[in-house]
Amino acid sequence: MQVSAEHSFWCWKHKLQGILQLLSFLSGYAYSEADADAVAYGLHTTDTDQRRVLPYDLSGINGQCRVELALDADDRDIVFITTTASGALQERIVFLSQVQEVLKTIEVNFT
Repeated sequence: MQVSAEHSFWCWKHKLQGILQLLSFLSGYAYSEADADAVAYGLHTTDTDQRRVLPYDLSGINGQCRVELALDADDRDIVFITTTASGALQERIVFLSQVQEVLKTIEVNFT
């Protein structure tokens, strides 16, 4: 029996599809354009303060990975993500969110 654990983090809305693709890669789920469209459409009705979330299953050949997504009510550019995943997969998800936190602090000037 595998034990599932939760992990919550946030990302900028414009980076959500990339995060979901990475989560899918970790779980072995074949994330498609149809998934991206479904998430983009379903996200509009979410509100983290009202606990209205979009559940989405990204479980694949490497393990179970379910996410709940919700927009921030005040700043519609932030998406809160809660993952529920099994064992080693959750450890990788935590690492991914930690890397993402570091990347939020890096300012890049391409000029």
